Parts: sequence; C-alpha cells; structure tokens
Amino acid sequence: MIKSKGLFWSYEKSLSYAQEVDPLLAEMVLQYGSIEELKALFRLYDVSWLEQVWQRTLARDSRLDSLNQFLSKFFFGMRWNGNREYARFT
Repeated sequence: MIKSKGLFWSYEKSLSYAQEVDPLLAEMVLQYGSIEELKALFRLYDVSWLEQVWQRTLARDSRLDSLNQFLSKFFFGMRWNGNREYARFT
C-alpha cells in the first residue's frame, strides 16, 4: 500500500518494499505524527489493523501513557481503565 500511495520513494525504481514497512510507518506516525498525519494514516489504513499495530507496539509502554490515552479515546473509541488496559466505549 505504501508504494502505491507514494509515501516512500527511492531513486532505484526496482527497489522492493518489505512488508514490515507498513507496520513500522504506522507505529512511527502513531507515536510521533501530528493530528493531520494521524488523520491521513487513518484514511490510508483500516482502523482495526492500526489498533493491532498500536496494541502490539505502543499501548503497554508506560512512557507513552498520555499519548496512548489520547489515541485510545479519539482514534480507537476506547477508554483507559488504568494499568494500561483499554476497553471499548459502550
């Protein structure tokens, strides 16, 4: 998906993109992206896939509690239960 959207470029036209690039891009944008970059990320990728990446890479990191509470509430429709546990709004 990244290659077709032109998100990464290379001088070498035949350079192949590893499948690991998509999760890495998602993780970096989730962690460091601006609001506009986050919105663009959620337009490019399925929310459930982004949630899986977030859960696997960022959600349990205590250094990112504020960021994770923000992402969980405004992008994944979840609330923080403490101890880095998240639940869907009901």
